[in-house]
Amino acid sequence: MEALPLHEIVIVLANTNEEIYSLARNHKNMIIAYLPDEVNPDVGRALGAKLTGADTVLFVDGEHPVHSDILARFLWECDGRVDIALNDLTAQMGLFNRRGESERFHEFLNRSLNREDLSINCLSSLPFAVSRNALDTLGAAAFTVPIKAHALAILNGLKIGTGGSASNRNSNRLIASKQNWQIAAGDHVEAWTEAMGTRGSRLDFTDSVRNRSVLGDWEQ
Repeated sequence: MEALPLHEIVIVLANTNEEIYSLARNHKNMIIAYLPDEVNPDVGRALGAKLTGADTVLFVDGEHPVHSDILARFLWECDGRVDIALNDLTAQMGLFNRRGESERFHEFLNRSLNREDLSINCLSSLPFAVSRNALDTLGAAAFTVPIKAHALAILNGLKIGTGGSASNRNSNRLIASKQNWQIAAGDHVEAWTEAMGTRGSRLDFTDSVRNRSVLGDWEQ
């Protein structure tokens, strides 16, 4: 991170040990948010976004280091080109029948919001970068549910593209447990609910098969 032109680094430590806390304090321009209890990582990142006033905010996972050359690409894309630079995972997605459930969710969401060009790429996959315009439009709290923030970004007409390409098998692994499956499904339901509230129940897709006019007063 110190190889990048960053004005400040915000690190959120939740229920960590003294050794890690001491290491973080030794870095320059470091803002540390220490939480005594363990929290959802997405909540921690949303808190970190709220604590910074930077023009561009780079979201990374401290447990999965990425080379600075790759991270620099995200910053470059957000420098007047896009509002959100996503992690480009298209080269890793493989055949449809071999993809994880999360990847299928992500691609279906993008296609349903007329952004099939984004493929499986979304705000659920780290790293990514967002502009100050994107943060002010969505609000830092929106990033507590990244996939909902992703849908909101599309609905608000923000410029969304890809930055670098970092391996992210952890974020796109098979949703093995029933609990993880329910959480992922619930997050996507929130995203689609938000979209349908803006674009209608058909998400602006016309029904070219059914003749709904015959319903008369029953048509909704």
